[in-house]
Amino acid sequence: MLSLIIASLTNVQFILVDLTKRLSKLASEMLNALCPLTIDSLFIFENESDIDFHQLPDKTTLLFSSRQCVSSVEKLSPRINKIFILEHNPYEADQRQQFSTSEDLVCQLVDEIYRCYCQEAQKYEKLGDFIIAKRFEEQANRIYDEVRKAHQKVMKKENTGKSYECPATMLILLKRKGESDHNIQQILQQFKDIVSSCSTFHDEHRCYLYLLANEQESNVFLIVDAYYYNFTTAGFRDLKNVKSLYFFANSTSKDKATFMNPDDLRLQLIYDLIAHYGQLGEECRTHQCVIQAKDMFLKAKKLCHFLT
Repeated sequence: MLSLIIASLTNVQFILVDLTKRLSKLASEMLNALCPLTIDSLFIFENESDIDFHQLPDKTTLLFSSRQCVSSVEKLSPRINKIFILEHNPYEADQRQQFSTSEDLVCQLVDEIYRCYCQEAQKYEKLGDFIIAKRFEEQANRIYDEVRKAHQKVMKKENTGKSYECPATMLILLKRKGESDHNIQQILQQFKDIVSSCSTFHDEHRCYLYLLANEQESNVFLIVDAYYYNFTTAGFRDLKNVKSLYFFANSTSKDKATFMNPDDLRLQLIYDLIAHYGQLGEECRTHQCVIQAKDMFLKAKKLCHFLT
């Protein structure tokens, strides 16, 4: 029953002005999916003359508007905390508060609402009210899932050919069986919620065949016991899906490319994966897969937190 209850934001509201007629079909469907889940905190107006802030709740307000009317709306209320603008001139867009496409603007709206629900969940968790915290967490995830479904539905209808499929990102460990690898396993554990999959192999030939079978659909970050150095130099480096190859050793090695310290390996992985997911995000954006692009950028952002 918990998942059927819609949690309500008490301190913030989102106002959209002069946007509905400017939205693309994709952005419109994403917004339609969002509205039923935020019925008490999302208000949509065709133009600024329709707004009466005295009739709206006294809450912190995030305004989403077109460039044409944002100035006049901004003057109507001192409660406006943030402003996000759909730019008519794409060269003025910074993709942070000024957006060149309606899809990007709606994605920003989703992100802001999602963030607010997560903050509410964290607040109640600190207060010890885990039931309410869980309710807000579920609502945040439901919002994101429903918008994603709407996006995928529209893209499926619009694509006459094959849609762009973002390749899976795999983190793979190749090590000798029985060799102590506690520190390396800890590294895999940290990244398992970021990457698409984590796998461990104890046989270089099986590992190679697995990578070969997935060569077209994956990006692989491969951690290899330095014991296999000669084989991997000749084999794995030639595979197109192996984006980065890391050697590690539990004993002294003269090879500068071999990581002796697990922390050094972990940091290098973080930096490489941040760059990787940033690049994937740009590729998804190029193919107009805005939800996938957001996923990739969020992964990169989460990885940045690992550095703090």
